Amino acid sequence: MALLTVTRDPEGKSGILNIDAGLILMLNFAMSSDKVTVHTEENIYFMVGTLKYWNKVLKCSGYRFEIVDRSNSMNLDKVKVLDKTLKIAYFDRKITNKSKRCMIASCRFKEVVDQIVSFNPTITIA
Repeated sequence: MALLTVTRDPEGKSGILNIDAGLILMLNFAMSSDKVTVHTEENIYFMVGTLKYWNKVLKCSGYRFEIVDRSNSMNLDKVKVLDKTLKIAYFDRKITNKSKRCMIASCRFKEVVDQIVSFNPTITIA
């Protein structure tokens, strides 16, 4: 189990904590805070560095992360549903307004689908 050191707020006022890297659904670069936001099922955290750097670190640590558009990287193992019309990945089978989602660039969508289907042929593509 790999741990990442993160904060609960962009300024770091809440102090640091460690989270299990295996719980991460996606990362995105938040221009407003100049930080990488880390999304788990329940929370959003922040860490310094670049999206490209953290994507590579997680891949080299054995996780299937891919940069899927300019500001998003997602854990391919956590994707449950792909929306081929809107080019969105969902991390829940039952999609609601509160479901976490990750936008995928149109030009990368087929590549992302092919990667996920290679290890999860039963992925739902709607």
